[in-house]
Amino acid sequence: MKIKTILLVIAGFILLLLGAIGVVLPVLPTTPFVLAAAACFTCVPKLKEKLMRIPFVSDHLDNYRSRKGLSTKTVVVNLLFLWAMLGVSCYFTRKLWLGILLFVVGVSVTTHILHMARPQGGDAKKPSLSGLAEAVFDAVYLCVVPLIGVAALLGAKTLMHVLFGVMALVLVTGDAFHLVPRIAAGISGDYARFDRALARGKTAASVSMTVFYVILWHIVLVNFSPAYAQGLTAMVYALAIVRIVLAAFPQVWGTMRNLPFTLIGCIVGVTLFVYRRSGILDLRWMWLGVLLSFMFYLPVVLWAKKHPALGMLMIPKSCVYVWMLAVGLTLDS
Repeated sequence: MKIKTILLVIAGFILLLLGAIGVVLPVLPTTPFVLAAAACFTCVPKLKEKLMRIPFVSDHLDNYRSRKGLSTKTVVVNLLFLWAMLGVSCYFTRKLWLGILLFVVGVSVTTHILHMARPQGGDAKKPSLSGLAEAVFDAVYLCVVPLIGVAALLGAKTLMHVLFGVMALVLVTGDAFHLVPRIAAGISGDYARFDRALARGKTAASVSMTVFYVILWHIVLVNFSPAYAQGLTAMVYALAIVRIVLAAFPQVWGTMRNLPFTLIGCIVGVTLFVYRRSGILDLRWMWLGVLLSFMFYLPVVLWAKKHPALGMLMIPKSCVYVWMLAVGLTLDS
């Protein structure tokens, strides 16, 4: 065997190893390494033929040649591994500049993964730029929020830290039922295909958002001891039950199912505002987060059907939620 062939085979195995590492380390792009390895192995046809029988190699090459994109499972697994590792790195280093750098890397790699997931064949629909941008944001959101929740629970010193951690995990669990099919629709451009999944996801998200505010109310109780606490608590729970029941029948109740949810937000937000200067000082602006979240949310549920562009307000609403949850990580007591 010639020296050139030996070097190409060695390079091929190294590239294949890097591609395999990329399966569990999404910072490394798997497909380019597999393609380069296949090119190297062309000098030894029998070896290439044997390697092509390995599902890991053949699947990536077939996806690239057919332009049929990545499966939803592959995208989800890659994104979870990516953001989990970035989150662990930030947790142990605790350096702001490194956190910002890793966040930029995470967004860039997420964008690359979602681009690779797009079907690019002749029959594939072309996704809009806004749909792709929303898909990237939703993917980052679904990865960042559980990291906040886990970090809050791992570093919990008080009941309040536990409540913030549970609140984050509850919120992202419900949102995932809605955002995962929305991400798939955004990168494929075919929203009609995911209508049923999106409808079920909205119901799940409605329930999780309701529980989110119930838990936030308990954070209010822990910190501020407001007047008429028992009566207000009973009202919050009653409204939450009504909201969840109505959310199960969206076609019957329409936008009316958001009325009890809005009333819960009013109770929580007004109480936070009234007692903003007592209790833990870091929570003094939490009332503003409640106000902003509803300012972004209500126009969507009221007018988004007539004006679809209003749906983009869900992005700043989600940013507000992330900020509210991140506050829980900054509390020292």
